[in-house]
Amino acid sequence: MVVFANSAAWSAAVARNREPILAVLKRVLPAQGIVLEIASGTGEHAVHFAAGLPHLTWQPTDRDPGARQSIGEYRASARLPNLLLNGTQGIAVGMATDIPPHNLREVAAACIHLLDDPEATTAALMKHVKGPDLPTGAEIISARADIKEFYEKGVGTFKARAIYEIEDESP
Repeated sequence: MVVFANSAAWSAAVARNREPILAVLKRVLPAQGIVLEIASGTGEHAVHFAAGLPHLTWQPTDRDPGARQSIGEYRASARLPNLLLNGTQGIAVGMATDIPPHNLREVAAACIHLLDDPEATTAALMKHVKGPDLPTGAEIISARADIKEFYEKGVGTFKARAIYEIEDESP
């Protein structure tokens, strides 16, 4: 085992055996649910299996503090919800959506929190995600309670105010 500077451990065996193990897991694990992986070691398998089995909630754990730190590093580097990060707009028959973009670091922190506590409340996740992060730099002026309701219901609005600067154009 080699330990990198960022505390993520690495094992050559993972690269060799993760696909055969994943193939077996796909056959034997249920269609949905939570998988508690005991003695997860580096965390490499857990991140790979979670990506390969997106319908399951994967919870790696290990008694060793170094292993838990490595698992945390791999969790942090795992794929993030791009739909929430980049936002999107769409219209279909009888429905429409407009999901605003969000801050990468905030969403990553919330994802890590959610992995550690799958039953986390909206309020707990909002300690990480402050609200939409608009690329124009506009300031969100809606009350936190309104944003919380927006997240909980999946429907709603928020108010934004432009931030501007007057420049002197005289020669």
